[in-house]
Amino acid sequence: MRTDDLDPAHRTLRVRAETTKTRRERVVPYSAATGVLLSSYLAHRATISRARGLLFLSESRRNYGQPLTLWTWSKVVRRVALTADLPRFSTHTTRHLCLTDLARMGWELHAIATSPATAAPSRH
Repeated sequence: MRTDDLDPAHRTLRVRAETTKTRRERVVPYSAATGVLLSSYLAHRATISRARGLLFLSESRRNYGQPLTLWTWSKVVRRVALTADLPRFSTHTTRHLCLTDLARMGWELHAIATSPATAAPSRH
């Protein structure tokens, strides 16, 4: 994700084609609560770097201000999960939770499986 992928005025996020399995760009909404968290993070991010570019930056001494890698992000999520005593929580857990919520809201399984909004991100 890049800083210019966010549209706070419309509470949407652009998912770039090159990051998806289907190679199709899409725009997805986010909640007001997520907007508050993003706004807070962006204010914090500005203390690390004011440059536009990749959204999530490292705060480690070794690579301060550099974009987080997928490997680093997985480590961060793992550490948070263990701290919260959720040993089975992973980066993929949120995807499953989202799909479960759609099913509970009455979406048919076929609609969930074929919706571009629920396509899994590419691991490349």
